[in-house]
Amino acid sequence: MSQGIVSMAPVLVLFFAIAQFLEYFEWTNIGMLVSVSSSELFTGLGLPTWVIFILVLLVLSVVNVLITSGSAMWAIMAPVIVPMLMLLDVPPETSQAIFRIADSGSTAITPMSPYFILALASCSVIRSPPASAPLPPTPCRWRCA
Repeated sequence: MSQGIVSMAPVLVLFFAIAQFLEYFEWTNIGMLVSVSSSELFTGLGLPTWVIFILVLLVLSVVNVLITSGSAMWAIMAPVIVPMLMLLDVPPETSQAIFRIADSGSTAITPMSPYFILALASCSVIRSPPASAPLPPTPCRWRCA
């Protein structure tokens, strides 16, 4: 039983941090304040919906560089993004689709992701193979410049 608890400890710490953050959001109403003020700003500027989508996508991509866990980022950003877009008459499933696009697009380039290091390592292996074991010719080969 202790092995099971040890393996669950990082998840419990993550849930604790998210719960604290969400409770602070609810207690201070800062999430709703940011949502309402940003939706009023976008409405006042008269921006088209697709421009707002791109702005939200860029903000989520920047946040993804700092928070690599998709579930943690959703837990932190959803209380702001979903109400903001709902006030702009965008359905909640569209805001989740924007979140998934931003998360999947920027996860590959964030330096905090372990997969980024693996991608760099595979590019260096493919780019400069050892002289003793050349790579076989293939029709499709990654070119990392």
